[in-house]
Amino acid sequence: MPISKRLLLLTSLIKDANKGVFDVGSDHGYLLLELYHKGFKGNLKGVENKIGPFSNLSKNTLNSPIKVSLSDGIDDLTNDYSCLVLAGMGFSNIAKIIDNHKEKLSYIDQIVIDAHNFIPESRKYFINHGFEIEEELILKENNIYYELISFIKGNENYSEEEIVYGPKLLKKRDEVFINKYKEANQKLVELLSKLDKNSKRYKEIQNEIDRNILVISK
Repeated sequence: MPISKRLLLLTSLIKDANKGVFDVGSDHGYLLLELYHKGFKGNLKGVENKIGPFSNLSKNTLNSPIKVSLSDGIDDLTNDYSCLVLAGMGFSNIAKIIDNHKEKLSYIDQIVIDAHNFIPESRKYFINHGFEIEEELILKENNIYYELISFIKGNENYSEEEIVYGPKLLKKRDEVFINKYKEANQKLVELLSKLDKNSKRYKEIQNEIDRNILVISK
């Protein structure tokens, strides 16, 4: 069963799934299959909202206890599941899925996300919905940086810097984290050279560059 490093790291964030894992946008079901083979005993369910991916999901999980659903978001989420996985999608989709059924967050003890954009907004969103950041991991795969975040229920307060860069990632400040912002600054410097120095956008980008430099040099 092929599984990417990103999915392996996502499974490592799920510490206790005795009540079950509900994986939205499960694709081929690899994350759930990995959990099953690791010995998770709780309910496992994968959701897809398109026939093609759902067919792949159904086929791959056929000889396992993993349940599958052709449905949208968390429409089918019940209190049989305490861990919600929202991976491989943008922030707007993540927020839409939750906004459609906010009441179902009462079932959930842990949310694991892999947002492909607007990561600070993703942090702020779940913090504003009664969660705090339990753990964060960063990796580079196929030339793309991913930040994987585990939220648990709580009311921790965070600084703006922690919202932007991630409180756990800031503490670790590992090589992948440093390289992400070094590469980001290279692109920002190139963009800066094309802008009017007196423009508002120029000043915003310069501030972002300075902020990145400060963070990676601590």
